[in-house]
Amino acid sequence: MRSTDPLPFAAPTTDNRTQSRDAAIAWASAVVARPDIVYLDTETTGLDGRAEIVEIAVIDNTGRTLLDTLVRPDGIIPYEVVRIHGIDDEMVAGAPRWPEVYPALLDLLRDRTVIVYNAEFDYRLVNQMNRRSGYPTCAGQWHCAMKQYAAYATDWHARYGNYRWHKLGVALARFGHPPNGHRARADALAKADAIAVEVGLASDRDKPAASLTVAGRKRLELARALATEPRLLLLDEVLAGLNPSEIRDMIPVVRGLCDRGVTILMVEHVMQAVMSLCEDIHVLAQGKIIAQGTPQQIAGNPTVIEAYLGHGAAKRLQGQTQTGASHA
Repeated sequence: MRSTDPLPFAAPTTDNRTQSRDAAIAWASAVVARPDIVYLDTETTGLDGRAEIVEIAVIDNTGRTLLDTLVRPDGIIPYEVVRIHGIDDEMVAGAPRWPEVYPALLDLLRDRTVIVYNAEFDYRLVNQMNRRSGYPTCAGQWHCAMKQYAAYATDWHARYGNYRWHKLGVALARFGHPPNGHRARADALAKADAIAVEVGLASDRDKPAASLTVAGRKRLELARALATEPRLLLLDEVLAGLNPSEIRDMIPVVRGLCDRGVTILMVEHVMQAVMSLCEDIHVLAQGKIIAQGTPQQIAGNPTVIEAYLGHGAAKRLQGQTQTGASHA
């Protein structure tokens, strides 16, 4: 099982919280666009090492149901569990057992990235069922939406020294969705909806890419690149054609990629983005590098000012600065 990015273990500052949320948004942006994504959820007889799956559902990134079935367990379903998800022994009496369900599930998960709200729990339950039936461990890339939502919500838990984990219903309520009813297919659909809302694409989930706005296509382009899980990402004027508010909304997404360890080489003319995102800047003018340094160094570099604002601009700005200082 491949886990998601670790969360901080020290009480976060405001900057840490912003970076954590931006990273969660960037993760969700990638999830929304990946064609290999599936969402999985289960209902079970309990939580411990003897618990069994009694229902499992899988949907794809368009919301299409790939699997939605009850599963007949070997044991009984405890009354207190029935009160939670509503699945009792009578309902599963005629349902297929795990050996009949798992081959189809395995085909659906093969070469897929699996998004689960509580990935560690569902991954453990799937493999508990496999051990009971003599199947090998189910591998693959399983991502935990619950931990990502914890990073997005930034509700610090002092006792555990980490961001607080929330139930799926809490996350849905945060995004204005009704309770999901504690059934597997509804939970899987709810995860997809929550991620889409998180990146601002909820109303566009079922639209073809060609119908998206310029800003929507830019976010989709970025998400498709992220689907390859790169360590180095080249962004060539990804903000070109966006209006100021769209640029403002995109900057946290790009910053979140850096925060989760992706190195970014950006070719960009939008100075708002360059100055707020870059740690090291190379300025290219007429085919030559004319300056290199931090954003602060570049902003005060006379050669750069001349290249952008024209001959004599650096001297004029220096004169205005001196005049302002004398009046102060």
